[in-house]
Amino acid sequence: MIATLITVRKIVLDDGRETPFKDGMPGKKWLAGFMRRHPELSERKPELLGGERAVVSSEKIDRFYADLHDYLEQKGCLSILSSPDRMFNCDETGFALCGKMCRVLATKGSRTVSAVGSSDKSQVTVLATISASGDALPPTIVLAGKRFRENPLENGPKGAFLGRSDNGWMNSEVFYEYVANSFIPWLEEHKIPKPVLLLVDGHSSHVAYHVGQLCNEAGVELYPLPSHASHVIQPCDVSFFKPLKSAWARAERQWRQEHGGTGVTKYSFASAFRGPWEEVAKRRDMIRKAFRATGLFPFSREFAREKLAPSSVFIGDPGASNAHAPTPTPGSSGDAGPSTTGGQGARLTLDKHLRYPVINRSTKKRKTGREDLPKCISSDAYLQYLKEKQDAKEREEERKKKRKEEREAKKAAKEGGKRKEKKKNVEAIDENVCPECAGRYDDDPEEWVGCSYCTRWFHVVCCDGLDGLTDEEIEAIDFKCRYC
Repeated sequence: MIATLITVRKIVLDDGRETPFKDGMPGKKWLAGFMRRHPELSERKPELLGGERAVVSSEKIDRFYADLHDYLEQKGCLSILSSPDRMFNCDETGFALCGKMCRVLATKGSRTVSAVGSSDKSQVTVLATISASGDALPPTIVLAGKRFRENPLENGPKGAFLGRSDNGWMNSEVFYEYVANSFIPWLEEHKIPKPVLLLVDGHSSHVAYHVGQLCNEAGVELYPLPSHASHVIQPCDVSFFKPLKSAWARAERQWRQEHGGTGVTKYSFASAFRGPWEEVAKRRDMIRKAFRATGLFPFSREFAREKLAPSSVFIGDPGASNAHAPTPTPGSSGDAGPSTTGGQGARLTLDKHLRYPVINRSTKKRKTGREDLPKCISSDAYLQYLKEKQDAKEREEERKKKRKEEREAKKAAKEGGKRKEKKKNVEAIDENVCPECAGRYDDDPEEWVGCSYCTRWFHVVCCDGLDGLTDEEIEAIDFKCRYC
């Protein structure tokens, strides 16, 4: 609200309007009156949208529908589009172990109001799979670690699958284990006719050769959704995750209240997550509406085009429906007094305060080698591409490994040679033997001189320029032997 009033102050000052506002700053009563006079406006909390999603065009999504239809028709399994029990969507999302604090009752005037909880800011990744028929398959809970002293799935959602990774994130190994040990067995248990369609996003954990090969052999068409468009066309994002996260926030707060402020841990997550999951998973009609809203089932190719309104601003997408009402001319309805510069000037003044983020959208298409390939990850042609890419990566890693071993061997040989040379030099020096005449110190202890730069000792008579000098004169000389 304060930001809105500050913006209004800037507009009226730049426009040169005469207002009854003190220092040009309107009050809350004026803002309330303005909202009453303009019922088409409302105060909303905007959804954060990344720059990549702001430039998604309707053409890109329309092309996805066409490619999906053509591929299934070519494969002879177009009947999937009319069989809701054969169409699935899976995606992963994170659930915070310590959620936000809720409002509590406290004494008026209290300077500090605290609530004991966990300081753990980590999240647990959950993979959810839903079908167009309204089924929610058992979830996959991904935890960091390989071995656990307790069963992390105890009292968790029925049939839940445990995924293990080093950092608790989804990767291709965890996704492969899920498809092989949870998704495919579920299809067989419920006697789902094959082939089936599994829609996923383009995350690297889904686009892997061994995952595609498994799906190819099991009759699963693993098909990727358009990049950066999951908020528009992915059923999990459109309708399933939001109520699930709201239910989890309530369950996490209740857990803290029932356990004396103790937060949820990775060992108790499944138990706390069971209630929210079962609450949302039984809402079959909501899941079916998610597929209907994305135009996937029934296969109407219709989606919420108003979600692409930002693309009409940044790329001028004519297919994006802009649901915004027309901007009223400042000065109308007597909102802040008459404009002193006229309608066009007021329009220009207002434009000065409109701020659009700069999005650098490259018009050059990068060649990836996938331009002529089918979009389906489990198709034979795409698998051949992934196999070649994987082999090339392995060859490159082998080359780097071999090069590293050569450098380390060369370095070790060089250091070994230095140590050997140093050891040889040290062993060659005997302080009790004159290097010139090989006479020993024990046999003739008189008239010896030591080199100031090494540990060698010599007979005075064996050194050029020292014979005939007194002891005091020899001690005053910085003697350096011919070996140094």
